[in-house]
Amino acid sequence: MSDTYRLSYARKKELFERRKRFGLLSDWYGEEFARTEIAAHTSKVHSISADIDELLGEVVNKENQAYVDLAANWKTVGGAMAQLATPGGLRDGVLYLEVRHSALLRELHNISEIILPKLAERYGDGVFKEIKLVCGGRANYSRR
Repeated sequence: MSDTYRLSYARKKELFERRKRFGLLSDWYGEEFARTEIAAHTSKVHSISADIDELLGEVVNKENQAYVDLAANWKTVGGAMAQLATPGGLRDGVLYLEVRHSALLRELHNISEIILPKLAERYGDGVFKEIKLVCGGRANYSRR
């Protein structure tokens, strides 16, 4: 199977235009000089860094950045609470904190009142909207 079938629509269109231009240039200059002239009629160089920035913009959003920073600095944000609960995931503004034992679910049910203001101060309003406590390893809060 040719690589042409795996190309994006934009790239296929670009190749089609290039073949069309090459045919015209071959008629005008002859096939020998058409190959050198085609360079003047191709699209400009495209920076791969622009593509990478676009891709990272889709992957690395504010929510993901905040969660990675929170997980790395949990001891400073969580204070003494950091020994009882650890960040387990973040999805749609809901921070899932994993606790080691189910008895801690009842004991820490008011943790939102303590932690959410600290998170809003550090990461801005709207990133962390709610906190849910889960027993470690039992929740399904991963991105799909």
